Amino acid sequence: MHRIIAPSIVALALAGAALSTPRTVTAQDAVLAKLYGNGVHAYFAGDYVDAHKYLTAAIDAGTRDPRVYYYRGLAYTRLGREEMAADDFQTGAELEMQDVNNFYPVAQSLARVQGSQRMMVEDHRTEARLASYTKAVAARKARFGDDAT
Repeated sequence: MHRIIAPSIVALALAGAALSTPRTVTAQDAVLAKLYGNGVHAYFAGDYVDAHKYLTAAIDAGTRDPRVYYYRGLAYTRLGREEMAADDFQTGAELEMQDVNNFYPVAQSLARVQGSQRMMVEDHRTEARLASYTKAVAARKARFGDDAT
């Protein structure tokens, strides 16, 4: 006699197997998150050299998290390296605009940053939003004609 297994049981078994499979991406994400967290803690503790060290390690390891670039830029400003800070703010803003699913809570992460440093970050974020919007409008016009906005 043959047993018929309900499709939902098979689906549950496959989902369980997929969830129990270790993923190296998740492990790398945990390391990158730890480096980011250490960098932010060092930044708010006033240890800008260590903040730079941790955040640079996350960047060198391949993070796509815009917050890492924003905070490294903030550390650069505290270390008197304004040009490097501007480069990081720009890169962070570009990565943020690519994060269409809003995976990284940038605004929430920057809530404690205020004053002139926050204004520098916000200037880059605004420029990136405008560039992204302008690019989207141009793409719609190219696809649908001049009346598309």
